[in-house]
Amino acid sequence: MGFLKTLKEHNWTEIAHNWEYTKGDWVVKRDSSSWWIVGTKTNPRIFDVPEPTSITAVWTVNLIEHLCEMDDKSRLGKIHGIPLNAFLLSKLDLNLY
Repeated sequence: MGFLKTLKEHNWTEIAHNWEYTKGDWVVKRDSSSWWIVGTKTNPRIFDVPEPTSITAVWTVNLIEHLCEMDDKSRLGKIHGIPLNAFLLSKLDLNLY
């Protein structure tokens, strides 16, 4: 299954054919022939992803949605209902020896 078809199946709206797609406040835009910019209306460039193959299309769309969700949650200051700073500190390995 192709990348663009997978985006549409995950309820992304085509703004410009083979160039720009949105889902709510999330945006995916072509950067170059083989890269896509993942962003939101408030953070226009969260991450860049390579053009997926038909084998990796679903995985890539899931990654894009995960990145957008994490950006949304970080703007709200919470991840998994935990204040962002506490969440980040819990992930740090503070073993300094």
